[in-house]
Amino acid sequence: MGNNIVGVGFLLFIPGNECLKIFTVRELQSKPALSKMAGMLSFPLETFSSDDVDYMGTIRRLLKEEVGVFPEQVKICGISPRELYLIPGRSDIVTCYGFGIFLGDPNQIFQPGDNDVAFAGWMSPLALLRHNYVRIEVRPVLFNFFRSGAHKQVLNPPVIVR
Repeated sequence: MGNNIVGVGFLLFIPGNECLKIFTVRELQSKPALSKMAGMLSFPLETFSSDDVDYMGTIRRLLKEEVGVFPEQVKICGISPRELYLIPGRSDIVTCYGFGIFLGDPNQIFQPGDNDVAFAGWMSPLALLRHNYVRIEVRPVLFNFFRSGAHKQVLNPPVIVR
């Protein structure tokens, strides 16, 4: 973690009959220093804070603030094994991501606690990749997620008994 600014993303999925669907947010405020403009689509991202202790702590906070759910409603399957440098000209900013499955009702009303984003819907990863106005982190993180084989943990999760 060092002296870097760390953006922690979370790929939240609902398995569907045809394909996975990912939770997406629309940015409501621009932050040009982070290559983020109002209107862009993305998966939820939050900045690591030392109060979080580790990336898992940031993910738990992200679920409350950026998604609007309790961490207990999510099966966290894993965290990317390496940090990615994705913002051009900013070697001080790194990105990592976690991924998991939403256990609640995907049709519920999602109200993120953070006023920087709004729920934009559940989309297939391909639809998100094809969208012409996404945050700079979206494509490389999704490519990394699928190339690494991490998607298999989401497609074939352990059986959850309720």
